[in-house]
Amino acid sequence: MGSVVLRRVALGSLVLACGVAMEPTADTGPGSASLVALPPMRVARFAHTATPLPDGRVLVAGGSGSDASATAEIFDPGTRRFLPTQGLLRARGGHTATSLPDGRVLIAGGYDGTWLASTEIYDPASGTFTRGPDLTEPRSDHLAIPLRDRRVLFVGGTSTGYSFLASAEVFDPATMHFCLTGAYSLPAGTRVVVNRSGCTTAQSCTIRNKAHSARPGR
Repeated sequence: MGSVVLRRVALGSLVLACGVAMEPTADTGPGSASLVALPPMRVARFAHTATPLPDGRVLVAGGSGSDASATAEIFDPGTRRFLPTQGLLRARGGHTATSLPDGRVLIAGGYDGTWLASTEIYDPASGTFTRGPDLTEPRSDHLAIPLRDRRVLFVGGTSTGYSFLASAEVFDPATMHFCLTGAYSLPAGTRVVVNRSGCTTAQSCTIRNKAHSARPGR
């Protein structure tokens, strides 16, 4: 019977895929790989996140089993085992987990029977989660995209009543604030540029359509 890969993380030459490691096979030529079974995760889950940490380990957080989960665990590629760590402050699945410039991980949004605007920040040095600032609106199954200036763009997703969101917002790790960028409705192939203005709770960011002015390679 086939399997479904829910989360995949590249660890150098090793790829972790839902408790199965894919690694190069030396005797079958360059680019060849094989699947190697690993010990199971400590908790069965789907709709979770798997985020590489600066030391090469992987944070596996939240998701759903029979219900939304507040558990988290660490995959150690050295021992190829899943190890315990402190649980989330709130159960959630369908959230995002984004690496921040200082090595911490921002856990944002998700669903636990209701759509969540809350966030948490995981510190790999202490192995603990702390409360972060709220998103501007609840969202689940959204995208979180790191930007070149170290901010994070959050786009779309679903919200209360299974409504689809056309909004986007930006998290600034320097100020620890989210700001709403406004609704989007852009043609395919449009290049989106988020402005570099400061972001505070009283300000909004903007999105500019660069479809016709973007230079090649930029």
